[in-house]
Amino acid sequence: MKVASKLAVLAGVSGLTFGGFGGVAWAGGNGAQTFTQHAHGSDAAGLVVVDFNPHSPNNSGGPTVPEGCWLTQDDALVSTVGNAVAHGIGNKTGFWFTTTYTGQADVWPLVLDTNGNPIDDGTGNHNDAVDTSGTPLAAGHLTIWFGQEDNNKNGVMHATVSFNGVDANGTPVSLTGHFQFATNAKGDVTVASGNISC
Repeated sequence: MKVASKLAVLAGVSGLTFGGFGGVAWAGGNGAQTFTQHAHGSDAAGLVVVDFNPHSPNNSGGPTVPEGCWLTQDDALVSTVGNAVAHGIGNKTGFWFTTTYTGQADVWPLVLDTNGNPIDDGTGNHNDAVDTSGTPLAAGHLTIWFGQEDNNKNGVMHATVSFNGVDANGTPVSLTGHFQFATNAKGDVTVASGNISC
């Protein structure tokens, strides 16, 4: 499952996505529905793909990595071993949805077409494909959080991403990002902000 189809609108955030989680636990009462999904250890591998390529469908018009960043727009952070959870609540007036991943991640180059656009991984999860045939460009610890709340009056999405590790030469590398997007009842954008530092 993709984190949220609106994530692309989160100032175009990034290709921040969760792939297909395992079984969904549903519960609810009085018209409300809730679900929780978990992935642990190697089951979390590849569930999270974070990239900031401006040509990615998940990042059209969104923020890109700053000039001189060790991570290029043609690279992606990909979960390897860790813990992921997605939780949502919905009723007739709206919904609330949050996801978290913390664990190890590798950095791989995106697979690009002849025009330099990322290629979809073909799983139906709308993740950009990554080339894992060589040595990872970097490895370390990744923590991401995403939340979305919508009702008939307004909507808000927010996300954070933090990566600390070493590149293939053993040089320490890091990246942090914070993003927020909000709309009013008319659908007008009231907040659209995002920043990335590395």
